[in-house]
Amino acid sequence: MVISIKRPTSLYVFFLVLLLLSVFYAGYSIFVANKFPKDDEVIKFFNKNRSDLEYLIKLYYAHPEPSVRDGSNLWDSSPAVKELKKKVGVRYVNPHGGYWPPDLYGQSGANLIDDLIKDQSPKGRFNLRQYEALNVIFLDERYGFYEKTKSLLYIPAVVDVSHGVLKSPFLSGRHELLKKKYGVRDDVILPDLTELPEGWEKGKCFYRVLDVHWFIEMCYGFL
Repeated sequence: MVISIKRPTSLYVFFLVLLLLSVFYAGYSIFVANKFPKDDEVIKFFNKNRSDLEYLIKLYYAHPEPSVRDGSNLWDSSPAVKELKKKVGVRYVNPHGGYWPPDLYGQSGANLIDDLIKDQSPKGRFNLRQYEALNVIFLDERYGFYEKTKSLLYIPAVVDVSHGVLKSPFLSGRHELLKKKYGVRDDVILPDLTELPEGWEKGKCFYRVLDVHWFIEMCYGFL
């Protein structure tokens, strides 16, 4: 008697691979993504590389705005900047967390941002960029770089943290409508982020103050 064994179909193989990837991702989330390096390590990195980090921030703000939105004209596209990021251990420096003008909590600051958003000229976009908060994502994968991250946040203005929260800027006009729709809120400041914060859920960030402009940030994205 000859027993014929059916070879697995390509669809079967696809779902098997998909299942294995799901198990791997779940294991990664539980055992890796939730075990970030301690705050002491972040602070040591920050103190050691602060001058280079602030130079990268300066380069981001100073990069000329192209006349059209040209993806190849990026602030960090030059070999020198790429080498510096690699040396320091930085994966990305990206805009993150909206706009922070000098008058953070007054009508004049809100009006300034409103006017700059309406101005789509290269000069207008360049001026608006000067008020962006910047997220510094580490090259070291232990800090995460996709859904759950522990990173550095640079805010160009001096933020009110006196009540244990990172107080959001005053918004006006259509941006106030966005605030109501998406629930923009003041994020909690904690004295230490070594352990996972209680209540850390999708869409939520926690912060630790390093100085008036720099913060350690832990964010759980919406992905």
